[in-house]
Amino acid sequence: MIHFSVDDFILNFADLTAQKDRYPSIFNQPVFSFFQRMHEEYGAVFSLYCFGKDLKSGFLLEDVTRDYRKEFEENASWLKFGFHAMDSEAVYGDNRGTRTINRDADQALDDYQYVMHQLSEIVGEKAIDTVPRIHFFAGTSACCMAWKNAYHGVTGLIAADDNRISYDHSDKQHECLVRENVIYDEEKELYFWRTNIRLENEKEEEILRQKIRSFQGKCQIVFTHECYLNEVEMQKKIELCAREAKKVGNPSEFPMNCI
Repeated sequence: MIHFSVDDFILNFADLTAQKDRYPSIFNQPVFSFFQRMHEEYGAVFSLYCFGKDLKSGFLLEDVTRDYRKEFEENASWLKFGFHAMDSEAVYGDNRGTRTINRDADQALDDYQYVMHQLSEIVGEKAIDTVPRIHFFAGTSACCMAWKNAYHGVTGLIAADDNRISYDHSDKQHECLVRENVIYDEEKELYFWRTNIRLENEKEEEILRQKIRSFQGKCQIVFTHECYLNEVEMQKKIELCAREAKKVGNPSEFPMNCI
């Protein structure tokens, strides 16, 4: 399988809100229109992992229009939304000392509940994704359990695409995840998926094509960040991945649907 996801998502909600009088449908908005075309042509599914607040503009999820909820719900089979962090400065784990934690488990729970409540109102509960990628792939054991036990709690988490040890994984868990692409933590009762491709780092089209065609794992996780979505080159990379996956018979699916 293949799964497409986007981190840091919030500003396209802001555009949808500001231009709602010009957008009779969510698919009049350029980024959502692109996602729809990828789904219609290649069957691609997308998870958009959201910030609760954009620090630069001050825009909050609570500011997002609720006018499109019915349409989001109607497209929830291929377009879902989940938690990423409260904002770009939120850090929920230290990644073996490479990050400075500034949110404890209680704050992590508050952040998660805020984002999930707002998303439930914006896109409807059918469009909620319970296997998100957390900002910096960081989360202490206590934070992970807080997210698991929350309303619309996580059923899994997506880990790093590089050699960083994600969340609170042991060396053995990290090595197994790199090797197997997905692991199950029996103590936490959570699945963890490895991210396979960070699209902004892919410079050669043919190498990217071969990565899609040669993948042998259970689910190939392909992602980028919201700031790149309007770039023509990024849209070409997403389309290349979706097209090649379809050619080799790898369907698009959400990890949450595979548990």
